[in-house]
Amino acid sequence: MRKSGALVLQILLVIGFIGFCVAFMLWIQYRWFHPKPLKRVQVPELHKPVSLVLDSSGTGHIYAESENDLIIALGYYAASQRLWEMELMKRAAQGRLSEVFGTATLEFDFYFRNLLLDTLAERLYQNASPASREWCRRYAQGVNRYIIANRERLPVEFRLVQLQPRRWEPRDCFLIQRFVSWLVDTSWKEWSLIRQLHDTLPQQLQKELERIVRPTFLSPLHPGAAPVPKKWWDIDRKFRRWWWGIAYAPRGFAFVYPDTSRNPPPLSMLFLEPLGAPLPFRWLPVHLSGPTIEVAGLTVPGIPGIIVGGNRRIAWGTIHIPSQSTFFQKMPAVESQTESSVPFSMERVQQNIRVGNAVRSRTFFITPRGPTVNLDGGKPDANDTLSVLAWQGWQLSDEIAALRKLFQAQNWEEFQEALTTFQCPSS
Repeated sequence: MRKSGALVLQILLVIGFIGFCVAFMLWIQYRWFHPKPLKRVQVPELHKPVSLVLDSSGTGHIYAESENDLIIALGYYAASQRLWEMELMKRAAQGRLSEVFGTATLEFDFYFRNLLLDTLAERLYQNASPASREWCRRYAQGVNRYIIANRERLPVEFRLVQLQPRRWEPRDCFLIQRFVSWLVDTSWKEWSLIRQLHDTLPQQLQKELERIVRPTFLSPLHPGAAPVPKKWWDIDRKFRRWWWGIAYAPRGFAFVYPDTSRNPPPLSMLFLEPLGAPLPFRWLPVHLSGPTIEVAGLTVPGIPGIIVGGNRRIAWGTIHIPSQSTFFQKMPAVESQTESSVPFSMERVQQNIRVGNAVRSRTFFITPRGPTVNLDGGKPDANDTLSVLAWQGWQLSDEIAALRKLFQAQNWEEFQEALTTFQCPSS
């Protein structure tokens, strides 16, 4: 009797222990799926409460009851995670690094002032659709609300250089987009290297090179096409070394689609893999959920959209395709005739850069083809020939509209229609 009683007691203890473990696991799961807010933040720009949940992988899940609130929250969240990168990219694109880092970055500032990205961003913003401008305004509201609420709790990088982040303007979303597009656009390098290689090879090897590369790489893109100025090449290389010496350099992404020649074609599959080109930012993983939006993926800090990701029906990725969208061209320094016998004029632009208590100036000219290259600071006279940068990124387009349409694409036709608004190379 004693043995049987002890056995029953042991069984009851085991059952009780198992029951306790099950109850404990159920409690953990309940707390996991019904967590108490760790922090409540007052964001006056929001019309209704928004929830932000961080999972164990570091992905931010944003739930909002309206599209506008969703984009405001995305801007707030991006600033909370990547404010230093956003400020650094903005300063680089505007040519204002020397205000923080001194003469060490002066040539980088002149390099990007030469691209006139700040002027371009304003033109792009004014040309964008009302819906795209609204997205940029809402995103900027979220970024600025985070800056205002956290002046005393900024990332350590701001304290190290004694810098306060500047107000985020709606047009800065286009500024970051064009800045990233320029850095990943290597067409001018590829064209120049292939041309130089072709011209220095023996005739037999020239023919072999002609066989394996596209014919357009070996033909002038435009009458008057010129080699890349050596100083332009040198400064571009120095900037990349400097940038990725102080910032993490993640890799890009590509997508592979199935061979549609097979009958029947296989199921579509999206495959992402790292590319060789580093990016000037760290991807920010997010999931956005609202009445008309249900999308997840990777976003670029500073841009209100998901570059790599998908919704419930469509998934997308990015890849850089050499498009020969950039080249250099020689033009006279005075008003003259183009090859089509149409007169052109040049707009004079003076750029001033503050370095400590000093101001450094540089003069550029804007031609119908693009800005002139002036990295030496000299002033051309009437007999000089200017090197002009022709970049497709100077064309007016609305990539924010493309991102909005990708969010809501429900089939292949809508997906293709969204892609038609991507006009900038390497977008």
